[in-house]
Amino acid sequence: MKAVRFFAISVSLAPACQSPHPSEALVRNDYPSAGESPGSHTAVHRLWWSVVLFAESIPAGESSDAARVVPDDAYAYALLAPDQPDDAGALDLIPVRSKRKLRVEQGHTLEIAVGSATFDGDCRLGAPLSQEDADFITQRIFPGEFRGLGYDAARCATTALEARATKDAQDAAADAVADQGEPLDSE
Repeated sequence: MKAVRFFAISVSLAPACQSPHPSEALVRNDYPSAGESPGSHTAVHRLWWSVVLFAESIPAGESSDAARVVPDDAYAYALLAPDQPDDAGALDLIPVRSKRKLRVEQGHTLEIAVGSATFDGDCRLGAPLSQEDADFITQRIFPGEFRGLGYDAARCATTALEARATKDAQDAAADAVADQGEPLDSE
């Protein structure tokens, strides 16, 4: 029975893959080009929408090639690479999310415009994500880029987890000493 159901689903989805009018999506980086304003050189390092990963860095003011997608209505998630268009390190990446779900119909092209007007999360511009949204992006959407790292959404800061654990331990030790009051002199 499972084989028949799988065959029926496969046959019903096959025309979508062979459609003469496929749906497509492309990414347009709406951050200003070099020298136009603060935030220049902000590249879209990676972007995920629905079923497609745009893995090539997209410099400010440029667009990606179109990719074939399925019709959907979903948020887009991206990593910005400020001031390092080609070789951003994970400590420099800023996770962002589209302000609203983006929709494409069968046979149409979705142009995903990435900029301060359309995405939240760029702390440099006063639009940080909630920590929950930032954790979703860094731990579920782009876990490879943030392996061994933690992201603080309020500060737009990425730190190594071991450094963060050491700082937390130091803070806890300082709090413990403060809670105990002044140490007694032992004579």
